[in-house]
Amino acid sequence: RGVACFMKVVQTMSDEDGDDEDGQEPEQPVEIPLAKVGEESLRLILDFAEGKMKAAGPELADLKFSVVPRPLSGPLRETKSIAAEDAEFMDRVAEDLDRLIRLTNAVNFVDSPPLLELCAARIAQMLIGKTPKEIRDIFPEAFGAKHAEVTAF
Repeated sequence: RGVACFMKVVQTMSDEDGDDEDGQEPEQPVEIPLAKVGEESLRLILDFAEGKMKAAGPELADLKFSVVPRPLSGPLRETKSIAAEDAEFMDRVAEDLDRLIRLTNAVNFVDSPPLLELCAARIAQMLIGKTPKEIRDIFPEAFGAKHAEVTAF
């Protein structure tokens, strides 16, 4: 349950179906529908959560999440309020843009605000200082044929 509780959708589902009247966990496992979350994205979410839990210790007393500054002024790894392991995790994920987009969508679906903030910040970091054309080149699927017709001069 511990790692899964980093995802609000899991918390909500397990709270609705989980505890028996006496506060004990149910004998039958609670089924959480995560069909919209791919295996790779789920593994990344769980890796992030496991890393946070390991760093916090057994009581989770030292559980800390990075705070993304606004406005974002530079790379995550150079931002003091971003933990080094969080910046490294996001750099590893962002090596593949499609993986970053899938993870962002998955994190949004499972409702994990700390990781969603990091994903959004990593995407924003990619856009800093870019022209609209450069942004369209980075995210071509976000700008379909209709958009091309509208922006063509």
